[in-house]
Formats: sequence, C-alpha cells, structure tokens
Amino acid sequence: MVFNSLAANKSHLRTAVIIFVAACILLIVLITTGVVTSPFKARGRVWLFRSESSRSAVDELPEEESTCDCVWRIGCPKFRWQTNFTSPIYRCGYEVMTESLVSQCLRAREASRGRAFKLHIAGHVREAFLADYLRGRLIATTDKEGCQLVKAPATPKNFDSDQVPYYTVKLPKGSDFCEMSYSRQGMTMDYRFIGQMGEDVFSYVNHLTADCAEHGCEGDILIMSGGIGELLNSTLLDSFTGVRKFQRGYERLLPMLIGLVQNYRMEVVWKIHEPVTDELIPENSMVRNDLLQEYNALIMEQTMMTPVQVWTSHMLMKLHHIEDCDRRSNSTTINEDSWRCEEEFVAGDRCHDEYFDTIFNKVCDKAIAMPENPCCSA
Repeated sequence: MVFNSLAANKSHLRTAVIIFVAACILLIVLITTGVVTSPFKARGRVWLFRSESSRSAVDELPEEESTCDCVWRIGCPKFRWQTNFTSPIYRCGYEVMTESLVSQCLRAREASRGRAFKLHIAGHVREAFLADYLRGRLIATTDKEGCQLVKAPATPKNFDSDQVPYYTVKLPKGSDFCEMSYSRQGMTMDYRFIGQMGEDVFSYVNHLTADCAEHGCEGDILIMSGGIGELLNSTLLDSFTGVRKFQRGYERLLPMLIGLVQNYRMEVVWKIHEPVTDELIPENSMVRNDLLQEYNALIMEQTMMTPVQVWTSHMLMKLHHIEDCDRRSNSTTINEDSWRCEEEFVAGDRCHDEYFDTIFNKVCDKAIAMPENPCCSA
C-alpha cells in the first residue's frame, strides 16, 4: 500500500524500525562469529590470492582489539544519543569533529607524513551526496565537477503520482561514470560514480594502485560501496540475478582492494547499504530493505575476514535518523536537506553529520586529542 505522508504509517514505521534493527544486528553478529554463513560464501576463494604469512597475520588479530577501527563496526562505538555511556560494551565513542579539530588534525598529519591526506569515495547516489556533504563541511574547493547532482524538491512527496522525484546523479552523455575532485589545506578528496560492477570499476582501482605505487598512499582512505546498479537493473521477481552478477564482479574486485591494504597500507572501507523506510517507498521500487540485505550479506560473508574494513556502524545512525523522522511525521519540512525523511536513497544531513564524525575520527587517529574517543585519541 502506498502512503502520501509519514503520519499515515507511524505505527508501521516504528515496528519496521525495531524489527530491522534486531535483524541487522543479529545477522551481522552471526556472520561475523561464524555461527551462520550466507548463501554467497566463496568457499575459501577469498584467501587464494594471499600468502600464508599475511593470512596468519590477519587471522591472529584479537577480535575485540580496542583500536580506532572500532568506529566502523556496529556495536563497538557509543553514540551521543545513547543513554548508557558507561557500559563496558562501548569501548570507543565519537569525537564531534569541529572545523578547528579537523584543521588541527590535517596539519598534524601533513607535518608527520610530508604530504596531504587523500580521501577517495566511490559509489552510487548515496556516496555522491555524502561526498558533497563532506565538501561543504570541509569548506573545500571544487577542482573537477564531472557529475551533476540532482536534488528532489523539499516538499512532501506525492506517492500516488506515477513520477515520484528522487535524488539522482546525472552522468555525462554517453558515459557510464563520472568523477568529482575537491581540495583544501592538508587534504584532497575525490568521488567516483559506480553504476554496475564492471571494467570501469576495475580500471578505477587499478588507477589507485598505480598512483599508490608512484606516490605512496599509506594512511589514505578509500570508502567504497556498490550493488545499487545491479539492484536497480533487476526485478522483484528476479532480484537474485542482480545479486549473483554483483557477486561475480566483487570476487574479482576484492583481491585488488586487499592489495591496496597489504601492499600500500591504504585503509579500504566497504560501506554496506544502510536501511530505508519501506513504508515510504512505492510498491514497485527495488530499493527495499530485504533486497538491500541480500547484498549486505554477500559483502559481509566475503569481506569480514580480510584486511578490508566493513562499515556497519552507520546502520544504527541511519536507523536512529528514521526514528527521528517518525517523531516529525506531521512536519512540513521532512524533506529538507537536514532530514530527507521520504528520500529513497540519500540520508539527511543530520545523519551525514555522524558519518562525517566517523570518517574523521578515523582520519585523525593518534593525530590529535579526542577525549570522547579514547580508541583514536593521541
């Protein structure tokens, strides 16, 4: 059933949020601990391209190490909106990254490493608007503007209409990808659009590898996501075809990502798909939590025991944001940039604000004092 506003489905929304939180956390814990495996298991192929020594080094890492990597993992860091900050299960927190702290951090990194920090972001429309939000927060200069980011109107959506506007990335005519690049004192950032997994994606990672070999990239970060292109090009009756297509591409991509970590000490982070509000999406939409979870299960199964980080903590950030939207169900500003409650893909900037803190808590690992996050503090 399609709804015209948040108010009409308040009770359904809260129930869906609770069920989805429990399901996500249970799935991630079970897959991580090996209690269950997903139907996409690579049956050992993940390790075929690694030496025994490097495999042992990763396998022997303590499962509960209190390092700054905690910020990426669901259930590890504490959030400002949680009430029990003293619980021993919360080993790290999130330092609120003001402009002053970010500037101090980037200066310290550049002084110690002798070069500016590089942040690479690759993905679909979600990652495009995340990169754009980071640009604004960082007060960065746009050096290359190859993608056109199209916003939906801020007014409440009419889901009875055949044409429901959503946020999109408009590609150059005749191209399957686009790129953006930004810079500020102490860092550069670039964004690369990823549609479906294919040669342009492999070429992009090969380019990063060549750049690492020539200029070095130790301590730089690549945040990557994928699968939305395959999802949108499949159907509700045959959604598994898209998952399998993505799996084939990811099996080829993963060794390349691991190479960036092992050979050049770049931090590689795979951002799994955060939840959406099912009740606010048309019945024929492919962007649904059950379908997104098929891709997430595949990623976690194949990636968890590799040196590539899997970003899962942002799922709780987005779920908390969905609950906040529920409490604003009668507002006329639910689709403004801060909220985007009825948006199919892109999170509101209140949510992006926490993504920003996550990323820059890790960027500033041991570079500055962060009292709220002892795992990353200098």
